[in-house]
Amino acid sequence: MVEHRWGQRINTAIDVLLFRGHRYAAQGKIFNVGFYGVFVATDNIFPINTYLEVRFTLAGDSYSRDYRIPGIVVHTANNGIGLLVDTTEPAARHGLKAILDKATAKEGGSLINESQIFSNVGARI
Repeated sequence: MVEHRWGQRINTAIDVLLFRGHRYAAQGKIFNVGFYGVFVATDNIFPINTYLEVRFTLAGDSYSRDYRIPGIVVHTANNGIGLLVDTTEPAARHGLKAILDKATAKEGGSLINESQIFSNVGARI
């Protein structure tokens, strides 16, 4: 099988809600994240090319912050969906960076800076 992703995938476990348009569609858990996309483990499988918004909250030291990441389903599996994230959206960039920071925090802090994530905007996952 040929690998079409750009960059490393980092495992994580963040609870999310999936929205289709402005309507709740499913719940899931971000299983892994890369520079341009996420894999969401979910029981609800959506067709390829479905636009979804991934919503989640991350707790900081003194506050919690809500994130919304727009994406399009680019692959499906029996246990979830792969989403290509629209990294031209500033909110999506900040959301991806927050996920990557959380996923890498156990290794001593952020291993990813924003320029690494978005140096190839428009590249394939």
